Amino acid sequence: MAGAGPALPCSVATSPTPTSFLPSFLSLRRPQRPQNRGSHRSRGSQQSRGSQQSRGSHGGRRLRALPGARPADQSVPVPVRAGPGGRRASGRGTVPVARLAPLCPPGRLWDVNQKSLYLRGDQLLAGHLQGANAALEEKVFWVPNRALEPARLPVILGIRRGSRCLRADSDSDSHGDSDSDSHGKGKGGQPRLSLQDVDIRELPRAGDSAAAFTFFRSYRDGLWRFESAAHPGWFLCTSPRGHQPLALCCHRDVTSHLVDFYFQLC
Repeated sequence: MAGAGPALPCSVATSPTPTSFLPSFLSLRRPQRPQNRGSHRSRGSQQSRGSQQSRGSHGGRRLRALPGARPADQSVPVPVRAGPGGRRASGRGTVPVARLAPLCPPGRLWDVNQKSLYLRGDQLLAGHLQGANAALEEKVFWVPNRALEPARLPVILGIRRGSRCLRADSDSDSHGDSDSDSHGKGKGGQPRLSLQDVDIRELPRAGDSAAAFTFFRSYRDGLWRFESAAHPGWFLCTSPRGHQPLALCCHRDVTSHLVDFYFQLC
């Protein structure tokens, strides 16, 4: 048509080249593998039992036995040796065992007359420590004993990193004299306080058997009292005089002894 612009090129749809025109080496069909039915059957019959057993125990993978390996039904002894942290280490990892109770942070314990605790021989004394003697003060280590009335805050007290423990002995358990004094050393069934060489971390596992080492805490106006779990009504106390043993006294004698203590974490 006159005056019309140049004709736009038309898009020509091309059809795919027929496969009959492709060279033979570009055939679209995939070559099939030759199958030998006889060999396939023989191979399947030979491996059927072994493959089923390996798949059942190893998720379909066949494992080759190592030289000198034991059958699966035989147990292999594992050497066990003591390890850190209350566990036993072995060749296959760690085996948990009964753990020791962790030590709570140590603290200072002194009475209302500002007398500190220090060790002399086998006795724990309370006295005023000044100057160089201040280094003699014993730190008090403790662990809770939740087997005995947890609501009453039961604790086990010790010194020397918990290796020596406070114990309330009955008269039948005492090995000393039969005479008594105001601190309850052995007459008429009065309990006496002693130090025993035992790790306080092991005692909570004893449960009720650790009652002689356990004290119930009570708190009032910033002061603590410690009542013996094995001897109700008997409290840790100090004498109004200096450098006297830490002991036990009956609730009737609280006016003549000091039963209130300050406790501060170190």
